[in-house]
Amino acid sequence: MNKYHKELEDIKQARKDEIHKKYLERIEEEAKLSRMTPDERYKYLSEKQLKSMQASEKKCKEIAERLNNDRIDARMSRAEAYAQKAMAEMEANEAKRKAYEERVWQEKKRNKR
Repeated sequence: MNKYHKELEDIKQARKDEIHKKYLERIEEEAKLSRMTPDERYKYLSEKQLKSMQASEKKCKEIAERLNNDRIDARMSRAEAYAQKAMAEMEANEAKRKAYEERVWQEKKRNKR
């Protein structure tokens, strides 16, 4: 149980560190904005928003591509399964045909004697 307790404490500490880091980044960002003129602040925030939107669009495209690839993979696996089933069916029919031909040949051979 001690091992799990230590892991839990490590996770909690990592989360606290992450929260503290983001808090410091936000304070630094606010200090930077307070030193800017209104025009600079508008330009900076517009650029930041544009970068955020571009990153969001890129992420959406990646997700869409991944979903599309998953759909293609699913279609391919269904097609492969269908092809395997068809091949198995063809092989079974071929085996039946050969067995039938063998029986017919055996009967003809018997009838000739």
